[in-house]
Amino acid sequence: MPGIRIKDHEAFDSALRRFKRICEKAGVLTEMRRHEFYEKPTWKRKRKAAAAKKRLLKRISKDRFTGMNSGKKGASSSASSNRSSSDSRSE
Repeated sequence: MPGIRIKDHEAFDSALRRFKRICEKAGVLTEMRRHEFYEKPTWKRKRKAAAAKKRLLKRISKDRFTGMNSGKKGASSSASSNRSSSDSRSE
């Protein structure tokens, strides 16, 4: 649990602000909300799968927006080799 030491002649508002900032960085509130109710293992798996799908879709849309992996090394060569190998299988 985060804690602070109040300095001499420090205003309550500034001490409270420091405490809130420390709690936010430590993730106390998010952890508390996550443990507020029991979460069944199947719900955890579904939540994690949904988050992974959301990350994937976000990454795909970002790649489309930036121009298909324009900054990554070797992305174009592996993509072209994948296309050529799949073309040879279809013949």
